[in-house]
Amino acid sequence: MSPDPKPAPVFAERSARDDFSADRIRWLISLRWVAMAGVLGATGFVLAGFFPGVAWPVLLVVVAGGSAYNYSLSRSSLEPRRGRQVAVSQALVDLVMLTIVLWAAGGISCPFLGFYVFHLALIGILGGPRATYVATAAAFAGAGFLAFTEWIPALKIGTWDPIPPWDTIANVTAFMMTMGAVAYVVLHAVRELRDREYALERARDQAELDRTQMVLAERRLIQAERLASLGRVAQGVAHELNTPLATIRTLAADMREAIRSLGADESLQSDLAESAALIRDETGRLGRITQALLTGGTLPSLQLDTSARLLPVVERAKALVFAGVRDGPELEVNDAVADLSVSADRDRLLQVLVNLFQNAVDANREAGRKSVWVSAKREGETVELTVEDEGNGLQPDIEGRLFEPFATTKPPGEGTGLGLYASYMLIQTMGGELTIENREQGGARACIRLPAGADTLANDAGLAHGATLS
Repeated sequence: MSPDPKPAPVFAERSARDDFSADRIRWLISLRWVAMAGVLGATGFVLAGFFPGVAWPVLLVVVAGGSAYNYSLSRSSLEPRRGRQVAVSQALVDLVMLTIVLWAAGGISCPFLGFYVFHLALIGILGGPRATYVATAAAFAGAGFLAFTEWIPALKIGTWDPIPPWDTIANVTAFMMTMGAVAYVVLHAVRELRDREYALERARDQAELDRTQMVLAERRLIQAERLASLGRVAQGVAHELNTPLATIRTLAADMREAIRSLGADESLQSDLAESAALIRDETGRLGRITQALLTGGTLPSLQLDTSARLLPVVERAKALVFAGVRDGPELEVNDAVADLSVSADRDRLLQVLVNLFQNAVDANREAGRKSVWVSAKREGETVELTVEDEGNGLQPDIEGRLFEPFATTKPPGEGTGLGLYASYMLIQTMGGELTIENREQGGARACIRLPAGADTLANDAGLAHGATLS
């Protein structure tokens, strides 16, 4: 039977601190085979006449006994043998065989006496502290016996008297073998220590990851509960709003007819008629939203317009937000807005722009500034609509949570934290993207990216075709 010299399974994880596992016993069996081969080789040198004083018959007895013990141990089941008692017995067996070999080789005079150190290091790593105590006591006892034989010649069975230059060769070999064996054991101990440190580090990282995932899951659960509660509240609010909205819509229509019949100043009549039309249109839109909340608990289904012009939607949002703002910011609309269209739901895009305009107005008011800019540009098959302000910009504590529900920097009672969350979800529903970042000049920049409208794409294709013909 050939021993497996691989040390990988030797340092397997153990359930108890001093558990002398079956894997460790197998490794010790492999090392014992190496030791028996070494003693057998030394016997050959003795028989060759290089070390005439060594009792070679005793060495052969040790090789035979150790091999028989090792063979029987390797053939038996090692699982029931694990534990501290087995570790102690293994230590004693090896120390007894080592002491007999040294006794036959001259006792204290033999330079291979240092093998006691290797054996103690091996047992200390494999068997733990208690086995080490027993092995140390046994080593002291064995060395004491060898010293005792020096005083009583009748107990000596061999002498260390090699012929030159084999005395020097033996001393150098003993030193190198002792140091190499100790280094071999220490290397495995260091490897085991590093493996355990790595395992502990991975366990800490996994525990930290588990805690992070738990916190995120708890946060998502809380947000889901709050959104569910908000949905129930929204249905109740929608029910209560339905009646006054219908009344306002009726009164707006009546007001528009009354303005026409009065025949007042034409400019005043135009302004009042526009306001009445806005009231009528907005109450109609709110009525559709409340009705959808009452019937299904969700927003109205997407009404996608593949050629929604940007300018009318921007002008409508401007009228809703800036018309009632006195001495407030001014909205500057870039000329490119009038030339572009997008594929979007007009009502939902209007809702997003109203929210972004209102945030820009509030940011400028806090900073004491006046200007808000709206611009648009075409990038491939995408149109980018940008809203910029001169406010204080985004604070680091809120920048990473802008689109989370209920995240707001406004004082209690002035903001719900749902505006940007709703806007983000609406833009995503329309196949677009909403981002907000700080401007280098100060303030914030919100960018809406939506698919370009069909007529915009068609115009570009026509221009390209005309350029080709020319």
